[in-house]
Amino acid sequence: MTRSKGILFDLSCDEALRFDGEKEDFDEVLGNLIDNAGKWAESRVMVTATALESEGENRSLMEILVEDDGPGVPDSDLDALFERGRRLDERVPGTGLGLAIVRDIVEMYGGQARLERSELGGLAAILRLPAKEY
Repeated sequence: MTRSKGILFDLSCDEALRFDGEKEDFDEVLGNLIDNAGKWAESRVMVTATALESEGENRSLMEILVEDDGPGVPDSDLDALFERGRRLDERVPGTGLGLAIVRDIVEMYGGQARLERSELGGLAAILRLPAKEY
C-alpha cells in the first residue's frame, strides 16, 4: 500500500503566456520535470512561468522554473543529470531518461535548460523556451 506524500504544488503563471511549439512537446517537458520534482520533494513543488524581456533576441521567450524542497544534488553532479540513463540515486523508481528528454526537446526549439540548487533546498530546473506573441 502506498501513501500520499502530501506535497503542496504551487503554480504561478501569466495566463496570457503561451509556448510557441507543439502541445505534446510542452506536456512531455513539464510532465517530466513535475514528476521528477514530486518524486524528490519533501513537501513542496513550485512551478513558475514568466515572460522574458527580449535581450537582443528576435523572438519572445518565457522562463519556466520547477523547484522542489527535496535533498537536492551537489553542484558537481548537476550536468550529469542530463545524461541519458544517468541516475545519481536509485532509491526512487525511474529510468534516468526524463531529464535527457527534457534537454533534447528544449534544445530542439532553440531553448536552454539548466539545473541548479533551488531556494527551497532541492533541485531547480530552469528552462528558456520560445513564447507566442499576443
